[in-house]
Amino acid sequence: MRFSLEWKIQNPPHYLISIDSNGRATYNSQPTADADGGTAPDPYHAEWTASEVTRSKVFDDLQKLNYLQGHYESKAKVAQTGTKTLSYKDASHDTSATYNYSENPLIRDLTQMFQSIATTAEMGRKLEHDARFNKLGIDADLKSLQDEQREGNAIEFAAVQEILQKIADDPNMMRMSQQRAKAILRAAGLSPPPAATSAEK
Repeated sequence: MRFSLEWKIQNPPHYLISIDSNGRATYNSQPTADADGGTAPDPYHAEWTASEVTRSKVFDDLQKLNYLQGHYESKAKVAQTGTKTLSYKDASHDTSATYNYSENPLIRDLTQMFQSIATTAEMGRKLEHDARFNKLGIDADLKSLQDEQREGNAIEFAAVQEILQKIADDPNMMRMSQQRAKAILRAAGLSPPPAATSAEK
């Protein structure tokens, strides 16, 4: 299953998320330059194994939607929130659905889920940038990510586990930033196991 969003007024204006039946997941985006100038960032790529909850949700909903064989765009006049496309391809299917807004609850659930994944992945991109160029901005990044996590608007933290663990382990980071990174990993169930004590070795 793939989900893409095209929306010129946001940054990135395009991203693509893919999750296969084995749970292999990827996120790709092409950010643009900031409004105040500068060069556009390099394309961003993240790869991880999706949680079983997410993988099951994607393919259960896909089956209930008859593999996207339908028309899902709402006829109501609603604000433009970007062109979204869900697509699926296997030996028996090659289908897609493009919409701005859908009244179908399954389409809406999948949209919310994929957009929540994008929120997480894009914050990972920002954290990687700030870890190199703006360490003072990291704590604000992490606080924003924590808020989104608590509200259920950011999921699939395995996509950003590496940068979060790097921040948590970096003694040159602010202590608060280290604590926030650890808290996010704990809340996502991604904390590393505690180190064995000498008695256990």
